[in-house]
Amino acid sequence: MKCHLLITWCIALTAYGCAVNKNINNSRQAITDLKKCGLLVKLTTRAQQIDQLLKEGQTVKANQLRQKVKAENQKTILQMDLYYDFSEVYYFYSTDKQKIGRQMPPNILMDNNLQKIDAASLGCTEFIILEYGHIN
Repeated sequence: MKCHLLITWCIALTAYGCAVNKNINNSRQAITDLKKCGLLVKLTTRAQQIDQLLKEGQTVKANQLRQKVKAENQKTILQMDLYYDFSEVYYFYSTDKQKIGRQMPPNILMDNNLQKIDAASLGCTEFIILEYGHIN
């Protein structure tokens, strides 16, 4: 997980830097600028799958999936706590991703204990979003 997370982070950061001006030097600047920014880590919910299972009356499977998602999110948070200290880290659920793109509404971002954080109390105003997944 540590290696996968690091590789994904590096790819995302490089892509971010290259997309800004399509210049490799901007990638280096993006990494430097990250010290001034915060990192937003997207946590999964799989809400649509869970809702569909509930509609089909498969409550046991829905609850199992909820527990699996919760365990994966806790593992992600633990890995970030253990191996990442380069900037501030905040978390948000995938169901709130569209809200992140617009304005930072209150009570979307969370700390590593999944406690809501008021957007007005954040230490930074610029963020890089970390999304990751499993590649087969």
